[in-house]
Amino acid sequence: MKGATAMQHDDPEVSTQPGAIDWSVLDSMKMFQQPGKPDLRKQLMSLYLSSSPELMQGIRNSVATLDGQALMHAAHALKSSSMSLGATTLSEQCSSLEQLGRAKTLDNAPALLDRAETEFAAVCSAFRQALDVDVP
Repeated sequence: MKGATAMQHDDPEVSTQPGAIDWSVLDSMKMFQQPGKPDLRKQLMSLYLSSSPELMQGIRNSVATLDGQALMHAAHALKSSSMSLGATTLSEQCSSLEQLGRAKTLDNAPALLDRAETEFAAVCSAFRQALDVDVP
């Protein structure tokens, strides 16, 4: 792989999910990479893949139980971690869910959750594919 940005265009599976990841966000982290240390970007993507399913499950549970407070907290956490790794669309959807939780008006939450679920799957797929190849 020539670079994370190139992967987005060269990998047919990732390119069918346009916009799932803004790879320039991860590319900008190269400046923090210490020589001889494990790839920081790979570590962050791996951490996201291991921790984010629990946050998404928290969002699902909160919507199912109409728990605005729990929705606000889970959506906020997933919003922040998604944004920090370039998953901007998912982050925006989580922000909308967070606002619904804060306002305790969950009528539209199931529809927003459906869109967030689809985007979450695309983000996780893109990260898994990026981890399957070397990220320079």
